[in-house]
Amino acid sequence: MIHASRVVDLVLEAARADETIVLVTDRTEASLRWANNSMTTNGCRPAAAPQ
Repeated sequence: MIHASRVVDLVLEAARADETIVLVTDRTEASLRWANNSMTTNGCRPAAAPQ
């Protein structure tokens, strides 16, 4: 996975315009499972970027 700052750097290096704006969006999802009123499994993961 590429860090957001690296994506911004790559886009700005490739830009040919005098001024360039780069927008980066990130999202994380959490998964929780419960049994007998206690958490049994959890996990966080970055959501896949739309293709």
